[in-house]
Amino acid sequence: MPDTSAQSTAGTGLGRVNAWLLGLLACALPLSTSAVSVFAVLLILLGLIEGSWWRRRREILGHPLCAALACYLALHVLGLLWTSDLLGGCDVLEGMWKLLLLPLFFTMTGPEWRRRQLALFLLGMTAAALISSLVWADILHLPGVSPAHPTKRVFHVIYNPMLALAIFILLHELLWSEQRPARRAVGTLWLAFLSWNMFITEGRTGQVLFFILLIFALFLRFHRRWGRLLLTMALVLPLIFSCAYQVSGNFQRRIAQVHEELRVFGMCNNTSVGLRLVYFINSALLIGEHPLIGVGTGDFQQAYAAMNKRNSEDMPNTDNPHNQYLLTMVRLGLPGLAALLAMFWCQWRQGWSRRDPLWRLQLAFPLCFCCIMLADSYLTTYETGILWTFMGAVLYQRTEDEGQKAEGRGRGTGDSEVSCVAGERE
Repeated sequence: MPDTSAQSTAGTGLGRVNAWLLGLLACALPLSTSAVSVFAVLLILLGLIEGSWWRRRREILGHPLCAALACYLALHVLGLLWTSDLLGGCDVLEGMWKLLLLPLFFTMTGPEWRRRQLALFLLGMTAAALISSLVWADILHLPGVSPAHPTKRVFHVIYNPMLALAIFILLHELLWSEQRPARRAVGTLWLAFLSWNMFITEGRTGQVLFFILLIFALFLRFHRRWGRLLLTMALVLPLIFSCAYQVSGNFQRRIAQVHEELRVFGMCNNTSVGLRLVYFINSALLIGEHPLIGVGTGDFQQAYAAMNKRNSEDMPNTDNPHNQYLLTMVRLGLPGLAALLAMFWCQWRQGWSRRDPLWRLQLAFPLCFCCIMLADSYLTTYETGILWTFMGAVLYQRTEDEGQKAEGRGRGTGDSEVSCVAGERE
């Protein structure tokens, strides 16, 4: 007979290693794609060896978020049936491997781990913010960056939305956690530094998301106290915007660039904003021609090229309309959009139940992704796709304690009140 106690101890030890590795993966997201890949491979190998995914398969498969993800992925597989570019469709499926990590990541976190894992994500974002701030101040000199462009190439498209999420997580900790005055003061300075870094870097999507999440945080803080909410918004939002505009030349330049590119749209469309508007128009026309099942999983590039030739032949072709909703609908039609929204509905619904001390984060995260997916296909992007998987596992795992609270809520025992109080203290 095998020594089951030894096996259990080994499994527990390996489980701790996996939990730390998951946190380190989140820490590496804004710092190194290579490190993220290494941690992902290690997590897959050690997770398969540890075996919790098999022991908990019924629990994982029964989770609404996993079920919605399975439908979303299954539709992409089904879309191969009517795609003409089968190889392109297989490439699309291959790029979705990071979403398949969600069930595995569910076994590598828990109530005792998620604060540490979120803290590691914050540390990684802080390290990246420190590096870009030193570059902006012309203190640190690295290849591919400069004071005018403190993040590499187009990394600001990914960096700033992740930074906005990190700022909300830290703000959540300051507003809804009991802390000593010294720790709260350090946290406030930390929050101010990350917020300042948001506006010296170039990601407009992240900057817009910053204000959306700030408004959402104020709404949660002053819920049903409308006068105080409106007064705070009227004071805080213009103050932050004006300070950022006065301090950051990058912020001024990006706002002026948007204004100018919108002004010349129609006369000169080959600009950042102009290209996105052309992508939107052509993709919308494709959706109008194939609303029910789309063009197939692998045919976006071909279909877009044909539409672009008919409608705007002087503009470049693309394989990404910079909008997750449009990309999904062109490929899979209305069923694809429904499956995509179902994943975020599952997250929002779990947060809306308020059974978890971090229910505000559970509400904010789908809001975050639903907003930024209007500006790019963030589920297909490497770093943000893994971020969605990481946060999906850390924030939305159903714990035994949560199930007991849900049962108590159904019996009317008052557990719902306890959970709400716990949420306020958290």
